[in-house]
Amino acid sequence: MKTSVIPETIKFEAAKGDELVTAKSAAKLAGIHPEILAMGRRLLKSPTEGGVFRLGTPDMVKNAVAIENAFAKGLRRVAKAFGTGQKAKTFLDYEQKRIVVWME
Repeated sequence: MKTSVIPETIKFEAAKGDELVTAKSAAKLAGIHPEILAMGRRLLKSPTEGGVFRLGTPDMVKNAVAIENAFAKGLRRVAKAFGTGQKAKTFLDYEQKRIVVWME
């Protein structure tokens, strides 16, 4: 009985240089929403900017903490992959129904 999912005849190829860097970056950033990834890269390039995500529906306001946590986690991963020591910061502003993000 065969229990392995790995085929008996496999071939590995060496990855180096840009190909390896690209693969590592992709693995670190897997699962991050494309908008969060784009915002994180932009914030890293321009530390004087911030981003605002408007909580436009009652459902978003109800789930604001989970949304803020997703932003924070994603931005931390972007900063770790592409940054030079910057830290992702978020602020949940219930009064204005928004999440503010920036890098320090």
